[in-house]
Amino acid sequence: MAKRNKAMDAEIAGTLMGDIGKFELLMVTHWKLIVAAGIAVVIVIGLVFGLNSCRKAADRKAANALSAAVTEEQLEQALAQYPDNPAARFARLRLARLYMNADRFEDAVQQFRLLENSGVPQEMLHRIRLDEAYLLENAGKVKEAAEQFDRYSRDAVLPAAIRAEAGYSAGRLFAEQKLLDRAAASLQLAVSLLPEIGGGNLEWCRLARFLMLNIESGAYGPYTPVASEKTSPANAVPEK
Repeated sequence: MAKRNKAMDAEIAGTLMGDIGKFELLMVTHWKLIVAAGIAVVIVIGLVFGLNSCRKAADRKAANALSAAVTEEQLEQALAQYPDNPAARFARLRLARLYMNADRFEDAVQQFRLLENSGVPQEMLHRIRLDEAYLLENAGKVKEAAEQFDRYSRDAVLPAAIRAEAGYSAGRLFAEQKLLDRAAASLQLAVSLLPEIGGGNLEWCRLARFLMLNIESGAYGPYTPVASEKTSPANAVPEK
């Protein structure tokens, strides 16, 4: 038994020594190729890391430039240099609002169109479309703005807070045009959205209710409320 075990040990040792010898022979024969391959792997890893670092640094530089831009000129320059950076969306929205305030309505519309086609999140897209309606109002196209606000207020896909803002804005513009029945309908819709909005953003519902009271008091001319338009106690907006 002892002799057989020694023979097996010797055979295993011989096999191992043979494998080690083959490995050493491989290293001696192809060491240059192996070393070159190792260097190449290190270089590739370094290049990938370097490119990622450069890209991140460039993205940070672009985002900082877009965020720091305040004036029309600064925003225009930053957007021309970094049009595809994610921060460009917010910069473009700020620029559009500056154009609106300066009565540069066509330029503002162009910025809104670019925003709508840039794949912005839905929440931001809703805000953009409301701003477009405000743009129409500022441009003196009150009728078109009122219709657009009214359309958004009745879109059940939109968040309740957006619909309430649109409903109040539609009611406000309809009231200015003495279309009191339509104004009341839009305002009542805004007030009715209170349960969906909850306790966090009730300002548009409060404004809608206040304007509705003004209409009912005759501030915009003779008005007789229809029974279906009357606000139920459940829809009354709580005071602050």
